[in-house]
Amino acid sequence: LQLAEARGVLGAGASATGARAEHRAERLARMTERQPIARAGSPGELAEAYLYLMRGGYTTGQILLITGVGTLIHVYSIGYMAHDPDRRRFFAYLNLFIAAMLTLVLGDSYIVLFVGWEGVGLASYLLIGFWNHNPAYATAANKAFIANRIGDVGLILAMTLMLASFGTVDFAAVDAAVGGAGEGVLTAIGLLLLLGACGKSAQFPLQSWLGDAMAGPTPVSALIHAATMVTAGVYLVVRSHEIYAQTGAASLAVAIVGTVTLLFGAWIGSAKKDIKKVLAGSTMSQIGYMMLAAGLGPAG
Repeated sequence: LQLAEARGVLGAGASATGARAEHRAERLARMTERQPIARAGSPGELAEAYLYLMRGGYTTGQILLITGVGTLIHVYSIGYMAHDPDRRRFFAYLNLFIAAMLTLVLGDSYIVLFVGWEGVGLASYLLIGFWNHNPAYATAANKAFIANRIGDVGLILAMTLMLASFGTVDFAAVDAAVGGAGEGVLTAIGLLLLLGACGKSAQFPLQSWLGDAMAGPTPVSALIHAATMVTAGVYLVVRSHEIYAQTGAASLAVAIVGTVTLLFGAWIGSAKKDIKKVLAGSTMSQIGYMMLAAGLGPAG
């Protein structure tokens, strides 16, 4: 009787484990569901190339945020830039920024994400230095551009390491392959991704460009700080959660960077008298909280 009860308990445990694994697989499939938006190749060709965009939990909220905030900033810019002779060029840069940000969050692989990532960096450089006849504004644009390029080196090296270790940079394939990779490789990838995130989200030690980014027109400041560009780094870390879940060292580094930045940003915001500098420090601090949460992972 006891043997039968033990077998029943083991069977129930195995069923529960199997159910959890199946649920996790279904959730991952929903998060990485892809939709073809373009196809290249003639009907007679056997090979066809697709450009895929993702939909699901990772992207829906970001899409609503980017388009919602972007719409408000566009409406405000109509009046703010009404008397600027170069307003057409301004709106071209503004739409380039929105398009690049949407590409970043909709891509189904790190390569497509990187295309949007670089587009956002270019658009932010053009917008921050929009009034580049002022040398101080041109210097601020260069500072932001260089800080972001330093972060880009980390992202490029992380993708190179993924290709060498997994043979792919597709989100779904990388998430499925991390279980068989060594902890040292995953830690290196996680730290390199963190370097990229620090550059884009103005996290320590690449945080210095954000305060100077206020040199651009006020709508630019709103676009960079209002949950668009500066959240791209947090999105990258959260999107790579399968990697960080397998390496405690990289997750701890993310949490430490977030903690240092949130305290440093709060200190800067409290010490400055210029309202734009205060907003920059506050934004830096709030993104630090997000980075800390990403490093700690989900509750339980």
